[in-house]
Parts: sequence; structure tokens; C-alpha cells
Amino acid sequence: MKKTEKYSVVVLLLVSCVFLMLFYGKVILNPNSFLFSTSGDGIKNYFTYVSQVKESSYTDSHAMNYPYGENFLYLDCHPVFTVVIKLLAIPFPPIQNYSVGIINFLMLFSILLSAYFIHHILVRFQVNRLFAAFGAFSIAVLAPQLFRIPGHMALSYSFFIPLSWYLFLRFSESVRKMRWSFIMLFNILFWFFVHGYLGMILASFLLLLFLFDILLSNEKKYKSPRQWSYLFVQSVLPLIIFWGFAKWSDSHVGRTDNPYGFLIYTSNLDSVFFPSHEPLKPLLDKVFSIEQIWEGWAYIGIGSLIAIGVFCFYWLFNRFGKDKSKPSVTLPHQLIIALFASIVLLLFSFGYPFKWRMEFLLDKLSILKNFRGIGRFSWVFYYVMTISSVCVLYRLYIASSKKLVYAALCFCIPTTYIIEGLPYHKEVSEQIIKTPNMFDRAQLDSNLKSALNYLDLEKYQAIIPLPYYHIGSENYGKSASDKIYLTSMLLSYHSGIPLMSNYSTRTSIPESKKLVQIISPTYYFKEIENDLKSDKPFLIIYSNEPISEYETMLLSEANKIFFTNEYSLYVLSKRSLLENTSHNAIEEFKTIKDELVIRNDFLVMPQDTTAYFYYNSFEENPQPFSFRGKGSYSGIKKDYNLLLKFDSLALENGQEYTASFWMYNDGANYGQDVLGAMLFIQEEDATGKIKWTTNTSPSNSEVINGSWTLVEMDFVAPSNDCVVSLYLKGDGRSQMRFYLDDLLIRKKNAPCYRVMNSDRDTIKTLFMNNHEIKW
Repeated sequence: MKKTEKYSVVVLLLVSCVFLMLFYGKVILNPNSFLFSTSGDGIKNYFTYVSQVKESSYTDSHAMNYPYGENFLYLDCHPVFTVVIKLLAIPFPPIQNYSVGIINFLMLFSILLSAYFIHHILVRFQVNRLFAAFGAFSIAVLAPQLFRIPGHMALSYSFFIPLSWYLFLRFSESVRKMRWSFIMLFNILFWFFVHGYLGMILASFLLLLFLFDILLSNEKKYKSPRQWSYLFVQSVLPLIIFWGFAKWSDSHVGRTDNPYGFLIYTSNLDSVFFPSHEPLKPLLDKVFSIEQIWEGWAYIGIGSLIAIGVFCFYWLFNRFGKDKSKPSVTLPHQLIIALFASIVLLLFSFGYPFKWRMEFLLDKLSILKNFRGIGRFSWVFYYVMTISSVCVLYRLYIASSKKLVYAALCFCIPTTYIIEGLPYHKEVSEQIIKTPNMFDRAQLDSNLKSALNYLDLEKYQAIIPLPYYHIGSENYGKSASDKIYLTSMLLSYHSGIPLMSNYSTRTSIPESKKLVQIISPTYYFKEIENDLKSDKPFLIIYSNEPISEYETMLLSEANKIFFTNEYSLYVLSKRSLLENTSHNAIEEFKTIKDELVIRNDFLVMPQDTTAYFYYNSFEENPQPFSFRGKGSYSGIKKDYNLLLKFDSLALENGQEYTASFWMYNDGANYGQDVLGAMLFIQEEDATGKIKWTTNTSPSNSEVINGSWTLVEMDFVAPSNDCVVSLYLKGDGRSQMRFYLDDLLIRKKNAPCYRVMNSDRDTIKTLFMNNHEIKW
């Protein structure tokens, strides 16, 4: 038995390796042959990582957000790994070609490391080594971070919590505490530079471990300056260094300090205490209404729930039962403080105390808002609870006279972790082998190879993807399809031509505004002109998918040079992108002017004289900001701002209409949050029943004219008799005031004009479908 215990780590590693080979053998043997994801965050994370490895700069990336680039800390690109691989590439250049394979292998290898460090934690809590090995393996199998592998890859390293907890235990046992404190410092710094969330989770966990250790210790540790110095070095100093480096290395201005989602991307009770997969979820779905938040998946397993129940029953029976001879079961001090710390972090991951009408605290703790995916903090609770369950069961086995019962539990509870975890690995292992590593030129699609061979790669200054996307600032942006994300990023990587689009986090607001504006019609001045130093043309990659009216206008100015069934390539000159075409638009109006008829001081087509038409210039309401004239509509974002109410009978049944208005986009920090609202249609029938239909966000608009954004929304007239209302509403807490002007509702594709300013026969300003065209 002792010999088996001596080699428990070897047994654990062998079993873990066999498990990994059974599920992930294809990837482990050929890690550079697969992309674990080709959609959304997954392909973006691969692209930013492999591109940064090839960058000449260690901290700046020029792969996206052309011409501004981006700081590597905001790209989710495994920053520390890119630096290490770049350094290794100096003596070993071919290693860059295996950058995908390196992180693919590390993500899977982390499962084995997780089991290894969990084993050592259990042994330090005096669990039998053989049982510790079994428990460690089972806990690693059920770990929730597995689901990050196909998407948020830098968050998938499941051993980061066990490793750090193990180091803290070594620190607690050691007499050389400052030495271990600095080891912890470098450990947390490392994880900060893998992904900011990993570092923040660890810093929070360690801070709470220290605080509860001080609170629950019999010794007066709080009086010792040394204790506070250890706390500072381990949990506060890493955050200061990371934040300081982020500020020092970042040259971009105007990042939002109020990112969306802090109380949205949370965890909840169902995500932690109910299964998300077979075999139990289908059964429980029949009994319970389970509502889980994916961001907060941290299911602790049915085994942990049973272990908690058994321990509570044993404790109560021992404390209040007639038989007082049962030995008490006490938990190690370090495990108790970890339990308290994990419960605090669990509550935080649920959004507490901020959900208790304390959201105002976030404004005073703005650093927290940068870590808006707080559901991830529940991972600490997973590891602490599962490790505690194994530890408790073993202590019950030692203390109880009913050895057979508790021996069975010691075997069955970890087994449930494995049974519930197997569907996790089946799902993920099948998903990650579907796509070859297309960042390897040899595995690239033949169509893209043909395009790359056809192109003169030195000819273009940047790639413009259509449908266009710019994700990150949360103030100006546009999402697109997985198809264009994948195709444009592969073309950019293999060609070395940067993307004039973006997919990252907390992108500069003014940079985003200028980049989204390239889709705006060319009768508006495009502010990015001053930042484009090269005169080279742009390469447009069009994925042959539906695009917007303004994207179509942009594409019409380009020349097609290459096409396949999947995508087409166009060349767009710098002049065609930036040249003001107001004169052309006015001349086109002149050619049809005589065909138009007057309606409510506007000129419309003869067939549209009876169609529903509404216009409000708000001139009777003077405001400090207005698009035209002196008046505009002003409201507070937290309110339901009613812009218009009318009877549906005024509309043609089933007809599509367009509602539009200009919204002021300037203000503090380049207009941060000004456009962050929802425009929506509400329908109320005769019985008082209300439903919301069409909606859009002003921040997604493609038309930007200086300090004003044209917000447009198409909607279909309801088929029933009801009252139709147009509302604008923002964050329920926001006291921010907004301004909008020139509300227009017209039948879709029914043009309307008004000459706003002219000098004899020369039209100076033309109103065209709410656009302002000046010449």
C-alpha cells in the first residue's frame, strides 16, 4: 500500500495521459494541424495571437484597427506567450510556424497539470495519496474551463487556480514567507499577462485568503506589519504592476471606462448547482426550470452536493444526537479560509452586492468594471468545493466506525465527477478537430491560396472586409458573420496586409468612430483622411453575403479583380474612399426634380403622395445642441423617451417603413456612452396588451457626420389595429442627457427631398432622406 502511495503521482499522470489520448489523441499527436474554433472570439484569438508572434513590436499590434493598431493587452492574444515565442524565434526561427500547435498543446496539457496540483493540495490537507490521486483526476475531468478551449482560449488553462492555491499553502507552511510571497507575485503576474481575468481572479482569491486567515486566526496577525506586507506583495502589487504596465505601454486615447455587461455576464445558482450536460440535465429539466448563464458555468457536480449533505448530517447528528461518542470531524484552517473566500467570490460572480441597489459603487471602483465577465470568478468556488468534498469524505472515513459506508462514498463521489465530465470532453473533443490549421500555408484553402498567388501584396495599404465589422469600443461598432471574420483574418495573416477593421475589447472611441465612418456615404467628410499617410489603394474582401445600403455604395466604387463562389476581391482607390461626392448627389437630384411633387414642404415621387409621412424638426424646443436650426429633442437615457405615437391604421398593412433621426454623439471622453441606448417600436392593442417589436442601437449606425450620427431603423406596419409608439431608452441608471433632431418616418425606398439652402440655381444644402448634403 505504501509503495502504491509513494508512486501515486506517477499513477495519476499515467491515468491522465491515457485519458487525454483517448479524447484528444489526434490533437496531441498533431497539435499544429487543427484550429479549435473558426468563429467569433475563437478565430479572433487565434488571429491576434499568431499575428502578434510575427510582429516586430513586442507590445503593439498592427494586424487590425488600421491605421492605428492596438496594444497587445487588449487583443486576448496570450501576451506572455507571444513574447516568449518571439524570443525563442531569435535562435530558432521555425518555431513561429508552430505557434498554433504550441497553444493547442498547452490548453490540453493544462488538464493534466490541473490534476497534478489538485493532488498536491489534497495531500497537504492530509488526504491519503491514492485517494488524492483519484479525487484530483476526477475534479480535473469536470472542470468548467474546458468549454473555453473552443473560444476564449486564454481562459482555458484550468490549472491556474490549483497551482496558485498550492503555492499559497507552501507559503503558509514555510518560514521563508517573503521568498514565497515573491514567487506568488511572479506567478500572478504571469497569469495577468496570459489574460487579465486570470490575474484578477487570483489576486482577489489571495486577498480574501489573507483577510479570512487574519480574521479566523487565534493569533493577532492583523497587528503584524509582516502579514500585511505579504498580502501587499502577493495580491496588490501584481495588480499595480500590471495596471502600470498597461498604462505605460498604451498610446491609444479614449478607451471606455464603462464597458457593458458587468451585471449581465454573471453566474447564478443554476449555473453552479445544476448540471449543464447529460446525463442529469435532461432528467432535471423535466422537474426544474433551469436557467443557466453560460459565462458563469461552474457546476460543482452532484457528488459535491451529496458530500455537503453527508457532512451536514454527520455534524448535526454528532452535535445534537443522542450518541455523543462519534468523533468530531474538523477541517484544516487553510481549507476553512478557502471556503469563506470562495463563497465571497461566488456571491461576487452573481453580481452581489451591486445587485442590491448598490450599482453606484461601481462608479467608485471603476477598475472592477473593466472585468465585466464576473461570472468567471465562480471558478474558484468550483475548485474549493470539489477539493473540500474529497477532503471531507476522507476525514469522515477516518473518523467514522462505518468504514465500509464511507469507503463506498470515497469511491462513488469522485466517480460521479468523471461520469458527469465525460460528456464535456466528448463535446469539446469532437468540436476541436473539425477544422485544419489554416494559419499554416500548407493547410490553407485552395481558393485563398489562389487569391494570394494572384495578388501583388505590396500594392495595398489595408484590407476592408464586407460585411464590415468593428467590435470593441461599445460606442461605435458593427458586427458581421463568422464567414467574413474567418476569411478576412486568414487573408490578412497570409498576405501581411492589415485589417481596416477591428475585433477586440475597449477599443479607442475616437479611433472606432473614424473607422466605422468609412462606411458612411461619401458626401460626408471622413475624419480618417488625416490619418491615412499612404496613397496605396485598399483591398476589399467581400464574402458574397447580404450587405447594407451603405456597404453596397462603397462596393460600387471599387473594381472587382478576383472572385470565387465563397468571396470576391475588389480594389478601392484612396480617392474613391475619401472623395466628397455631394456635388454628384445634388446633380442627380436636379435630373429628377421636375418629376417630383410637393408634400408638406418636401418633394416626393408622385406615387408616394398618399403614403404615411412624418417629420419633426423640434424647432419649438430650443436646446444647446441641434443638427439643424435651434431646436432638438432632449431626454434622460434612463427614462422611456416617447418620440412618437400614432395609430397603426395610418400605415399600410404589411408595408415596410424607415424611421430615422440625427443623434448627438459628442461629450466627455469623446462621447462615451452617448449613443448607448435602444430605439424600439412598441405596439399596444385594444385590450392593452403590449409587445416590443423592431429595435436597434444608435451605436451601430453606419452614418456619422461630425458630432452627429444618423440613426435608421426599418419596421413593418402591424397587421392588427393598435397604437404604435417609438421609444428611446438607455441604461436604467444613466442620468446622461441625450439630444436628437429631425425625426423622419417614411415608406421604405420612397425618397423625399427638400432644398434647405440655395443661391439662385445653385443648391447649397439638400435634404435627402434625412441626409444632409452640402456643396
